[in-house]
Parts: sequence; structure tokens; C-alpha cells
Amino acid sequence: MTDRKRDAVVRLETMRLPLRLVSYVAGGLLTLTVAALGCSNDSLPATTQPPASVPPSPPPPVPTVPTTTISGTVFDHTADGRRPAAGVTLVVLSENLYTTATSDSAGRYSASASGTSSFVSIAPAVTQPYMSPCPSGTAWFSINPNRTFDVDIVSTSLLSSAGAPASYPTSNKWGVWVSGTITEMTADGPRPVAGALVTLGPPGEVFHTTTLSDTTGHYLLCTSPPGSGTDQTMPLSVTKDGYVPASFSVLGGWDGEFNGGFAVQLRRSN
Repeated sequence: MTDRKRDAVVRLETMRLPLRLVSYVAGGLLTLTVAALGCSNDSLPATTQPPASVPPSPPPPVPTVPTTTISGTVFDHTADGRRPAAGVTLVVLSENLYTTATSDSAGRYSASASGTSSFVSIAPAVTQPYMSPCPSGTAWFSINPNRTFDVDIVSTSLLSSAGAPASYPTSNKWGVWVSGTITEMTADGPRPVAGALVTLGPPGEVFHTTTLSDTTGHYLLCTSPPGSGTDQTMPLSVTKDGYVPASFSVLGGWDGEFNGGFAVQLRRSN
């Protein structure tokens, strides 16, 4: 073996690479091919198995609200007295439960209320041409075995003109109310504003009461649910088209008898 061939062999052995003899060619030159073990071309590509799908956990069961039945008669208070009112849709609010009911031809209604609720309030739906300035219900529903609640309503047309008639129970049976007058200032002095919408309680909350001021500007509202709000400050808001809305806080259970009531003066928006 010549020195040149010996050197080539030594160099290849030093590299510690596997060798494969291909052939001898004329002139004594050795042709070799080197195959490197572990090259990516000689290995099978690795495959990644997708994780096994895990079915989602079932949602927790929705707790059921135990209910009880309340009933009563809807009475419309008119200038001629009180009479049963048929076909009036009512909203019944209790803890964790909102239901509706419609009075039958005799004015009777029946509805579900939460059996664990401490309160219940019943009033006409906002779609009805009636209001209950003093809604029916109680703030002690869970401890009161009585489940009969008559609902006293007044038409919006009567409220905005002559106001609630004398037959309407404005004391709310619990004496928690707010009253006053709505006026605007004119060149001739204060003038009553009729038909202003007066809301006691946060308008965005489910528990609030509404009424309309009469032709003398007078209004009266009881709290919802009935019996709540004694000696508590509550928001009172007044709105009417063409006027800037007004709002302030009042103390429940006091009609301002020592200062003439909670007077609200509106100003025109144009």
C-alpha cells in the first residue's frame, strides 16, 4: 500500500465513521462512501399522537326554588268607588323568582311566589294602563301564613287628573310612604305639573314604585315591598317629556308633614 493510500485510510479511521467499499478503479485510487449514522435522512420522522379527547364535565344541577301559591282580587279604584278588575296583568316579585298572572272575569288571580322568600310585591305590569302607588304584598312573607293579597290599582288617566280617589288605601297598610308636590316656576310663580312620572327606589332595580302627579301637582308613593324602608333614605326621581329630570333622596315613612312634603320643582328642557 502506498503512503498516500495509507494516509487516507488513517484519516478515515480517525473520523470513526462507518465505511462502505464501493470499488477499485484504475490508477489505484480507492473510492469510498461515508454513511453517517443517525442522519435525519436515514431516520423515520417522529409522529406525535393527538391527546385523547376528554368529554366535558356535566354542568352542576340548577337548584330548584320551592314555590308557594298566593292569590287575591284585583280592585280598580275609580271616582265611583272600588270594583273588581278583569284582564289585568300583574307582576309578582319575590326572592329569586319573577312571575306574572292575569286576573279573571271576577278580578281573581293566582300566582307562584318563592316559598323561602322574606318578601313579596304585587303590582300591575308596566304595559298596563294602571298603577299601584302602594303595591300589595309584605316584607314578612316567610313568617306570615297569610297568602291572600288583594291588589289595589288606579288608572293612569285618573292618577294624572284627579289623583287617587279616597277609596284607595294610600297608607299601604304599614304607613311607609313618601308624598309631596311637583311644580315648575313661571312668570306668575310656581305652577303645578300634572302627569309627571314619580319613581320611589332605584328605577333600574326590580323593587320600586311609580305614580303620576295629579292636576294639583300632588303625588304619594308607598315603598316596595310593602313595609320596607322605614327611616331609610331612598332615591326619588321625577321625569316628564319637555322637562329636565330631577332626583334626590328622601326618608321613607315621612311625608314631610313638618315642611309641606317633598316638593320637586322642574324646569323646562327648552
